[in-house]
Amino acid sequence: KATGGTLVNLQPRISYLLPQNFSLMTSLNYPIYRNINNLQLTNSYLFMFGVSKGFSIKKIKPLMDHVLLESYTENSFFVDGICGMCKSRIEDVAYRVKGVKWAEWNLDTKQLNVKFEDVLNTEKLSKLLAKAGHDNWLLSAKEKVYNTLYSCCKYRTDH
Repeated sequence: KATGGTLVNLQPRISYLLPQNFSLMTSLNYPIYRNINNLQLTNSYLFMFGVSKGFSIKKIKPLMDHVLLESYTENSFFVDGICGMCKSRIEDVAYRVKGVKWAEWNLDTKQLNVKFEDVLNTEKLSKLLAKAGHDNWLLSAKEKVYNTLYSCCKYRTDH
């Protein structure tokens, strides 16, 4: 409407996928109706041919994540636990603390490794872990909370 005209095109396209995410594409732009300022214009055709290379973000993302993770500050903390469920719970809790970009708990060493931006609120992390039932470098979980853990998660020797 801004040009005072109406344009209707038909554009059939053919694409062919080649190995290694290459593709060939061809199309023909065929104007069916072209009217500008009440003047019917003659048809003009446009033929296009192209070659493209696709890539997957999923393959690039781990590389980018690794580069970003290397730029963050890293620290380790003792967190008690005994099984895979403990590992999942501890790591999930760590991700709830603002700034944590990566968290991994090691069952053998009982160390929670975290990578974070700027400053990590270690007190908040410790409190959240204790509320989830895990003794840590700063706080012990309350007995009532600890007793709500599944039997496979009971890491204290007196239970």
